[in-house]
Amino acid sequence: MVVYESMFGNTEQVAKAVAEGLSPYAEVDVVNVDDVGSVAEAGLLVVGGPTHVHGMSWPSSRTEAGRQAVDGVRWLGFVPLAPPESFLVRTDKQEPVLRDGEPARARDWGAVLGKELAGPKA
Repeated sequence: MVVYESMFGNTEQVAKAVAEGLSPYAEVDVVNVDDVGSVAEAGLLVVGGPTHVHGMSWPSSRTEAGRQAVDGVRWLGFVPLAPPESFLVRTDKQEPVLRDGEPARARDWGAVLGKELAGPKA
């Protein structure tokens, strides 16, 4: 399951690209954090959200960004399969947009996660 929070649509694009990379290895659902039910049955949980001040968003950072948002993506009890990855946006536009090549990099990272999830071939 790929769960995302997106303010300008960039994290949603990254979530879908990660899911595309994962899809050869597992059935993947891409879900907005507002629509998440239970994650207990997920074999792999990938969580993504916008970063504010080099970290995951939190209520005060959303306020500073001038946006209304949900409480965010914070779950406990999962063991990381891989280190977190960051995907970059261009900030020279009126609204931030993903930098060239970032969706492909996200898809490649999803494939790395899928291979790790699948484990070594016998």
